[in-house]
Amino acid sequence: YARLMNAEEGNWGEYTEAAIKIRDAMCAYPQMVSGTGRIDKAVAEVTNGRVLAKIGADAVYCLASRELKSGLAFKIEDGSYAAVTPMVIVMLKHFNYINEEEYNKLLSMYPPVLKNHRGDIIGEIKAVF
Repeated sequence: YARLMNAEEGNWGEYTEAAIKIRDAMCAYPQMVSGTGRIDKAVAEVTNGRVLAKIGADAVYCLASRELKSGLAFKIEDGSYAAVTPMVIVMLKHFNYINEEEYNKLLSMYPPVLKNHRGDIIGEIKAVF
């Protein structure tokens, strides 16, 4: 993902132009990558395309920063998606992919709470690493 986000320097060879088009499309149209209501789309929108985010199968998640020229990937071991969003937000902040304002905006959009079937808050999910 770091190579994709910084495709001009990613040693893509003859595929550099294609990698740039893919990256630009993913950043400009995040709803096509994730659909609506998911953290992937919110990250791209909140950061104005500076950060690329994409979920994969079985709770694999990849992030990349254009500014930092780096990428991150993680997997929730049991494949559960419940911890993905809180983990994404904490990792973005921890690795300086987002600023305090962006962090607070994402937290307000996706509070790390657990609710029961009645909608009562019964706990929260915290990322620890």
